Amino acid sequence: MSAPARPETGESPRRPRQLRGDLCEVAYRESRSASSRAVADVVAEVLGVDRVGLDDSFYDFGGTPLQAISVCVRLEKIIGRTVEPADILEHDVLADTVALLFGGAGAALAVFTSGSTGRPKGVVLPHRAITRMFRDGGPAGFGHGNVMPQTAPPWWDMYAYELFGQLMTGGTRS
Repeated sequence: MSAPARPETGESPRRPRQLRGDLCEVAYRESRSASSRAVADVVAEVLGVDRVGLDDSFYDFGGTPLQAISVCVRLEKIIGRTVEPADILEHDVLADTVALLFGGAGAALAVFTSGSTGRPKGVVLPHRAITRMFRDGGPAGFGHGNVMPQTAPPWWDMYAYELFGQLMTGGTRS
């Protein structure tokens, strides 16, 4: 038995890509940055769909661990650093994957407490932990036309909620 002949172009024959709308019910949100478009293109190619939006999950298109490995290999060639399959599988929404790969892992806020032991300890909140709360417009009471007074002290984690929540959704603070 022999393998099918390659087209004269020398490229491997490719199966036609499925339409995103046939597989996913989430509204399409286009990638705006070059880095997010590159990741979206790789994921779309590996999963065999015409396009992948920022709010689409790897699993919406039947993504498997084997395909996650393929995505990682291709992304490593583009961004020049190691990408683990667990990163793709755990951060399955494209926007989360992009944030993990190109930022968002850096510290946004450090919260300190004396805890129950009386010894100070701190927790660092990464950017993605904060931005994720407000991705789709945020909770009720946030956004354009809303004003939130600062009630939480700056060293408490709710300060991040009050500050970043309004600023990321178009509201203001007083």
